[in-house]
Amino acid sequence: MTSVVILSSDRSPIVCVKCRATRSAVIGLDLSRVVTGFGRHASIRTISLLLLAFTCWAPSTGCERARRVPRVEPILHGWERPYRGVPGLELHVFETGKLSLPRGSVFQGGSWFEREELPVPAYVVRHPDGRTIVFDTGFSPRINTDPNRYLGFMVSILGGFAMAEGQDLVSQLREAGIDSATVSHVVVSHLHFDHAGMVADFPEAELVVNASELASADAATTDTSLYNALDYEKVESWKALEFDTDRPLATFVSHVDLLGDGSLYVVPLPGHTTGGIGLLVRLSDGPVLLAADAAPVEESWRYAAMPFWAEDRDAWWETIWRIKRFLQLVPDAAVLGGHDTQALSIEDHRTIISHPFETEN
Repeated sequence: MTSVVILSSDRSPIVCVKCRATRSAVIGLDLSRVVTGFGRHASIRTISLLLLAFTCWAPSTGCERARRVPRVEPILHGWERPYRGVPGLELHVFETGKLSLPRGSVFQGGSWFEREELPVPAYVVRHPDGRTIVFDTGFSPRINTDPNRYLGFMVSILGGFAMAEGQDLVSQLREAGIDSATVSHVVVSHLHFDHAGMVADFPEAELVVNASELASADAATTDTSLYNALDYEKVESWKALEFDTDRPLATFVSHVDLLGDGSLYVVPLPGHTTGGIGLLVRLSDGPVLLAADAAPVEESWRYAAMPFWAEDRDAWWETIWRIKRFLQLVPDAAVLGGHDTQALSIEDHRTIISHPFETEN
């Protein structure tokens, strides 16, 4: 039986069990000789795990077996037909910055030697009754003011980040005439830093998150994860959702009616994180699924191309096929991914309003 082995400085092995059945070579690296190339503050074990991740994920390694397509019943549970959205409901899109990642980390099959520049959006729903709901808050200005402490080692070496002054969501809302204190709900898809950077800046809002996501964030360590407690440690209370399995909606296993009027449905989208959620917005000219990092880019849902960061790969695989089945059964539906707003230019949704951020030259 073969495996991939990376040796730490004391030459104790860290083994990728997943690859044993498919790899044909053993790779050994004494990382004590290369640690200086990553910086003195990086632990050898952290670098070991990072290199192991690259080794196991690179498309040429073939360490990922072909997966069976899960069976998702072609049934739209509790979905009205013909579709009638909510008149007057609007979806606004703000870009809070950009991140640059190796394409291979964004979706499986992408090159690790080419980089992908991705937007970091935040979504704002204006309800006809006057309420304002935020879905994901995007970057925090800490990206610029304290990057080393805020981002941690692993994120810093993988990604490049750009955020202009005044590009944070609160500032952009102010420019658009929306006071952050008037936001009634902030729904957080998951608590990674590029989605939850400003959650503590909406003092009057009900902060909505999956209960299991809170548990994951509490257990995370900043140096090796995408969670950062600086984003949410000052939040005094959350509305932690529990999803009943006897409440399916469309192709999704459960849902929560956020406002109680059928305009916004929160649906579980586990995989990228165990507690990932999405928001189904019932616009008058077609439903839009805000999928966050369950489907970060179009390749994710079009080709079922798994991202590098997937806590539960089996759960992600089922989630993406539930999204694909939803799009198949609801032709008027659109998906806006966690880092892909291309659908804005190709979908005919008059009730989606984009707010490009203008930088001064």
